[in-house]
Amino acid sequence: MFSIDEAVYNEHIKFDQELNMEYSRYLPTVTELFEASLKGGDTKVVLLLDNQKEEAELMFKQENEFKDIYLLAVDFKESTVDQIKDSISYRINSAHQLNKLVQERTKDISKIIQTKNEVLWAEIKKGIDLAQVNSLQGQKIDIPEFN
Repeated sequence: MFSIDEAVYNEHIKFDQELNMEYSRYLPTVTELFEASLKGGDTKVVLLLDNQKEEAELMFKQENEFKDIYLLAVDFKESTVDQIKDSISYRINSAHQLNKLVQERTKDISKIIQTKNEVLWAEIKKGIDLAQVNSLQGQKIDIPEFN
């Protein structure tokens, strides 16, 4: 998990590396540096790993004829178990909430189709039944009946 907020940026990254860009430009600048390094120009990415401390440093450098200029460095440290669990829990909960919203919307749309166009509803049900048999390997799609 990697997180940098404005306070961390201003207190550590900007101060330590003597950067003159504001926090709002940080992520776009990192993205631009990655893109520049992928294009194969003067900008290179250097990754330094310290397995004993379980830390890493990602640096962007620009290679010139006479010297290398380090543009930006990003430090990575191992996340705690609690941070990882919180991140996973947040993502799972977000997925469940999105799934519930989609199911509710599907029910609404199904109800509208069933009341407005029964022939179309019958064809949709046939397709759902066929999909359950062929591709879902026994998993059931829950489309409610509205009578």
